[in-house]
Amino acid sequence: MDPLFNNKFLLLMLIIIIIIIIVLFMAPSTESKGVLLAKTHVRLTNKLGKGIDLSLHCKSNDTDFNQTLLHYGEYFEFVFRPYFWGTTRFFCWFHWWSVHHYFDIYVQSRDYDLCGGKCWWVLNNFDGPCLVTPRTTQYAICYRWNKDNHSSSNPLLHSNNEMLA
Repeated sequence: MDPLFNNKFLLLMLIIIIIIIIVLFMAPSTESKGVLLAKTHVRLTNKLGKGIDLSLHCKSNDTDFNQTLLHYGEYFEFVFRPYFWGTTRFFCWFHWWSVHHYFDIYVQSRDYDLCGGKCWWVLNNFDGPCLVTPRTTQYAICYRWNKDNHSSSNPLLHSNNEMLA
C-alpha cells in the first residue's frame, strides 16, 4: 500500500475526529442538546405574598420560555445543559402590580458550582431573588435586581447588584 495514501487517510480521520469533538463541545444550551455537562434545573417560586401574581419571562440567546403567570406558591422550572465553554446565561423579566424587574437568573460562571445542578430561586421580597439550597431549603444567597437590561447580577463585579444581608 502506498505510504502517501496511509498518511492522507490518517489525516482525514484526524480531521473528522476533531470536527466531532468541536461539535460536541459547542452543543447549545437547550434541554435536548448538549452531551458533556449534566442537566441543570432552574426553578423560580413566587413567594411575594398571598394574592400577588407574578408574571415572568425567561430566555437565553437561543431559547425563549415565553411569558408565564405564577400565583402565590407556584413555581416555573426549566431544564438545560450548560455550554462546555462556560458561557450559558438565562435572564428573566419579572412583573407584579406596577413593578418591573430584570435579573440574570442563571450565569454559568456564577451558578454552575454553586447550584450543583439545581438552581432554585425564591422571589419573596421586593429587593431581589434568593437562591435556595435544595437539600435544606435555606437561602444560600440573595441578590438585588439588575438596575437595567445590560448589567450582570454578579455581586462581586457590580455594586448595583449587592448581595442582601
